[in-house]
Formats: sequence, structure tokens, C-alpha cells
Amino acid sequence: MDQGDSGAIESCQPLTLTATLTSQTGCSPYTYSWSYESNGSNTTARGVLDDHIASQTETDPSLLILEETLEFGVTYNFTFTIKNYNDVKSAPTLITFTTIGGHACYASTSFPSFSITCNTVSPSNFSQIILFTIAPAGPTVSKSQPTQVSIAISNTATPTAGGPFTFDWSVNLNISNTTEVNRLQGVLNADHSALAITLDANTLLEGIEYTLTATIQNSDYISGSSQSVVFTPVPFPDFSVIGKKF
Repeated sequence: MDQGDSGAIESCQPLTLTATLTSQTGCSPYTYSWSYESNGSNTTARGVLDDHIASQTETDPSLLILEETLEFGVTYNFTFTIKNYNDVKSAPTLITFTTIGGHACYASTSFPSFSITCNTVSPSNFSQIILFTIAPAGPTVSKSQPTQVSIAISNTATPTAGGPFTFDWSVNLNISNTTEVNRLQGVLNADHSALAITLDANTLLEGIEYTLTATIQNSDYISGSSQSVVFTPVPFPDFSVIGKKF
């Protein structure tokens, strides 16, 4: 088994399993057959692997599994059997390994998926909490309140290699304003490992559409997928309370 003969296999890279004869007792040529079991649940991926094994040449002692064929975070038990010219089979030999967890392949490397959310931070005192209930929601945030940008990394069935992951941020506006782009990118990239970043109140430009994009990167400085969040800061609504004495 290649990939460093490790028990943890990168499904984003090709894998070669090779049956090696430690001794020969005659009655050659030999033929080789492969089978496997796994705890994977993806029927499409299983069908692709089944078809690949079925097409394997019996005289080839090596089984090449192409990248992105094995599922993420799945334990595989591969068995190969050698048969001689007289149809006498050897005892089955078992190779067991587990693929690294992940959701997608980038540069032959497994990465988890992630998402970004952006919300107006709820103030701490009660009177402001009442105001917060009528603050803008969804694709808008309150300009006069702090805004929190959060990243959530999706769980994987087994650990994903390459952690801890960091994030590289970029900023786009629907107007030309290099000063604001550079300012906000500096804030977002002050700590590449941060999963929650608070943007101070009254620092965002009112009525301007912001697109914040984060690109995940592993400890080997390989970049994975990018995700974006879009929002527009708007003014906090004014209101008054009228009381009447009875």
C-alpha cells in the first residue's frame, strides 16, 4: 500500500494496493482477485469502486484506485487472493485502512466545508434589547451596532488532516472605495485563525453592499474552498414611546 503505508489514507490522492509474493512454490502463472467491505453509505461511490475492481486485470498484482474514488472518513477492508495455475487459492490477505475525513478535494488534499454568518450583535442592556428586536435582519445589519462575522466548520466523520485551519479574507464593495476595502481587510485578517470577528459599531459605510469572502487554508498553506457573506449596513430605526396617565 502506498501513501506512506499509513493507516490513514487521503482519498483525494490515488492509492495503489499491491499483492507481493514472499515465496513461490511453482504452478505459475498466478492470478489475483480483489474484494472489499466498508462502512460507507454512498451508494454511487460504492458502485464506481465496484465497477473499477470488476474491470481489474487478473494478472496484475496491483490495484490502482484513482483519486476521489474512496469516500471521506470511511474504513475499508480490502482482501486479495492469489490463485495458481491449478486453481489452488491462497488464504485471503486483509488490508485495512481509514480515509481522512473531509467534504471536498483541493490540490489533492481533503478539506472540510464551512459556512459564514453575519449578524448584528445584541446589546447587553434591556432597553437596547428592545431596540434590537426591530433592528434590520437578514441581508442587512445595523450600522450603529457591532456586527459579528462568524465561521462554522462542518463536522467530519473522522478527523480531517491539515488542521488547525486558517482563513484568508477579501472584501468587495458595490462602489469604488479602496480605503474602506483595505481597512476592513486589515481588521478581518488580523487573526487568520479567528472563527468570530466583531466589527465595531459605526465603522461600516451606510447603504453600501459588502461582500466578505473567506478562503480556508490548511497548515501546509494549501488553499481550499471559498465562502462569502453579503450584507448592507443600514441606519438604526428611530422610535418613541408615548405614555398616557389614567
